[in-house]
Amino acid sequence: MSTQTPTLPAQQQRPADPVTTINTLLVRNKDALFAAVPKHLTADRMIRVATTELRKNPKLAECDQRSLIGCIVESSQLGLEIGGYLGHAYLVPYKVKGYPVCQLIVGYKGMVDIARRSGEISTIQARVVHERDEFNFEFGLSPTLKHKPSTDDNPGKVKYAYAVCVLKDGGTQFEVMTVREIEGIRSRSRSKDNGPWVTDWEEMAKKTVLRRLCKLLPVSVELQRAAAIDERSDDTFQLPLNLGADLALPLPESPVDKLESEPEGGEQGSTGGTRSSQLADKLKKGKATVFDNFKAFIENAKSENEFSQAFDEITVAKDAGDITADQATELGNMLAAKRAS
Repeated sequence: MSTQTPTLPAQQQRPADPVTTINTLLVRNKDALFAAVPKHLTADRMIRVATTELRKNPKLAECDQRSLIGCIVESSQLGLEIGGYLGHAYLVPYKVKGYPVCQLIVGYKGMVDIARRSGEISTIQARVVHERDEFNFEFGLSPTLKHKPSTDDNPGKVKYAYAVCVLKDGGTQFEVMTVREIEGIRSRSRSKDNGPWVTDWEEMAKKTVLRRLCKLLPVSVELQRAAAIDERSDDTFQLPLNLGADLALPLPESPVDKLESEPEGGEQGSTGGTRSSQLADKLKKGKATVFDNFKAFIENAKSENEFSQAFDEITVAKDAGDITADQATELGNMLAAKRAS
């Protein structure tokens, strides 16, 4: 007498695991999503570490899938692994107007890693200063900085954080911030009570002062873009431009709109790794070169949203061969100067 394994009625079957669903989306669309991953990373590696983070923090899987996947893609384009082991970048869930979305936070070690890859910098680092440390600094025509850490078991509370950089041409630059200034930055963060600001305050303090220093340096577009990601406003939820146009909250509760969600062999999503933003279209119009159009756009840029768009498009244009690496660096420095003015 044959026996059959009983099956549950459709309405009683267990719902799909959200982590598995997101992993499937990433795998099926990895060629389009991870086309611009630097050589030292692979799409498969990024998908594995992202899936691990989702399982470690179930709240991430509750976030809008577009925002979550957008953060994973942004991190991969910057060449940063997600997760606390390396401290390069973090995925943090939060809510804007009650809607669960994901934020990418670039860590201190991630900023340093990108800076060293730029080719313009010899050494760069940041440190915190405790109450019992010997610490003196001066700005002006002959700026100086001296820090001798305390050897006491209890060096006291943190008073300052500073970042120093030595350029390949021998030039030096440094920046100093007080704890009050750092806490002021933290208070404006969407993740001030969650993620690395709670678990790794000193690392975030060092990253904050390093980010300020980077505005003064001739660094790469990637580093300027990482700084721009960190400074996004609280009012607008932004996706990377190669995932579609920016979206204003509140967002509709829907699956990823621009990606392939059907079984393999189904219709390919409309993203395809192409640039579809209005900015990208403007940059290729007219008789002027893309490089000249970028310069004109930067000269007229005023809002943080325009700055972030330009940072993203410079990276995409360089990867697409529309501008050279030297032109990308020049545009990045020009944009950073305009943004800091």
